[in-house]
Amino acid sequence: MLLKRGVDAVFRENQRKFRPDEAIRTGRDDYIVFWKAPSSPGDWVDEDLPDMLVMRAVRFTCATRGFRSYEITLYTTLLDRRKYPSEKLIEMNYRRWEIELRLRDIKTVMGMELLKCKTPEGWRKELYMGLIAYNMIRAVMLDTACRGRMQLARISFSGTVQRLDALIGGTLFLKEPTRWYQYMLDRLIADRLPLRPGPVEPRNLKRRGKILLVPYTLQYLYLTVPRNVARAAVYIP
Repeated sequence: MLLKRGVDAVFRENQRKFRPDEAIRTGRDDYIVFWKAPSSPGDWVDEDLPDMLVMRAVRFTCATRGFRSYEITLYTTLLDRRKYPSEKLIEMNYRRWEIELRLRDIKTVMGMELLKCKTPEGWRKELYMGLIAYNMIRAVMLDTACRGRMQLARISFSGTVQRLDALIGGTLFLKEPTRWYQYMLDRLIADRLPLRPGPVEPRNLKRRGKILLVPYTLQYLYLTVPRNVARAAVYIP
C-alpha cells in the first residue's frame, strides 16, 4: 500500500520472523526475502494486495553499553545496496527515538496533548496552528545552530520556547526586532545543551504504587540507589 503511493519504508521485525533458508544473501547480513500475501490480511485493508513482495532484510546485533544486546532485523523496500547501504539504515534505526522526542516537544512543551476545540473544523485549525508554531520554533533553533556553528541537537527546544515568549512579550522587541532577535540567538548559543551521545540510563523503576498494576513493569527492579550511582554501574568505559 505504501509502494502504490510512492513511499518507501524501513521498519523492524515484528510478527513475521526472518527465515534464512527462504532468503537470498546479497552481502554480509544483507538478504533479499520474498513475502507472500496473507490469506486474511485484515479488515483494515481496503485494496487489492500483490501475491508477493520483494523485500530486503538487514540483520545486526546491538552491543552498545547500556542497551539491551540482541539481534535486530530491519525490513525495507529500499533494495539497492549501493544507494542505501546497510550502515545508513542501521543509523536511521538508531535515531528513531528522536521521533518520540519531537512528539514530546509538541505534546508536552507546547501543551498540545489535549486540544480544546470541540468540533472537527476547530480541531484541525488548532492542530495546524500548533504545527506552524512548531516549525517556526525549529526554524529559530536552526538559525541558532548556524550562527553558533554547532549541532542542532545542542539547542534546547523548551529553552527556545521560553526565550521566544520573553522576547515577543517585551516592548524592546517592537522597537529593534532585528537587534533583539540576534541577542536572543546569542543567549541560546550560550545556553547550549551538553553533548550526550547515546545516553545511558538504568532500566529500573523509580515510582511505586499504582505502577504495579501495569503487567509489563513487573519484570524491572526498583531504583534503590541514586541515579548517578546506578548509571555508573550500567556504563563501564
